[in-house]
Amino acid sequence: MVIHHFVKRVLAVTTVSVLAACSSIAPTQSTLGSSAELRTSSDGSRHFLKAPVKIQTEIHIADVGVVLAPDARESLSADERQELTDELRKQLVTSLKETYKVVKTPSVNSHSLRATITDVRTSSVAGNVVSTVLLLLPVDKGGAAVEFELKSPSGERVAAMSVAAQGKFVQFSGAFSKLGQAKLVMTDHAKSLAELLQGNVPTGAKASS
Repeated sequence: MVIHHFVKRVLAVTTVSVLAACSSIAPTQSTLGSSAELRTSSDGSRHFLKAPVKIQTEIHIADVGVVLAPDARESLSADERQELTDELRKQLVTSLKETYKVVKTPSVNSHSLRATITDVRTSSVAGNVVSTVLLLLPVDKGGAAVEFELKSPSGERVAAMSVAAQGKFVQFSGAFSKLGQAKLVMTDHAKSLAELLQGNVPTGAKASS
């Protein structure tokens, strides 16, 4: 009985260690060009804001796509890419419409927003089933990295942001679906962008080298 308990604990620790090592994700710098004007925050995210974007500014979500960074560990099928971009677009509309006028068709007054998913960590469904049995919680945290760029009607860059996030160890929601937690963090990314545009710059910001 004691040996069985010991083996169970060893398996649990091994599962946590392996999954944690494989699932980490960080902000990328793939589609935003020169990093000279971007500032790095204490959480590792990078951002640029020329000035807070006025309330009710017209914003057109011009493109939401997937361009995986060269060092991205995982590939995605066409259906998985569509699933993630649909979720990100939906969350952007939800977060931005509270302050800005989000339009489906651009006008001469529209700011243009581009969002690009640059890295993804899928959740290991099998691994989370095992860890839930052994530890009573899923430990393989899915996540995603996204880059945003907002341009004025004249084409000038107004804001840019690179963020990454993962699910939490105690988060059951999405843990038993391959893309579940990657989709969940899209909400956080969309909210972070909305806050940046309003002038709420992430804490601990310093110039990028």
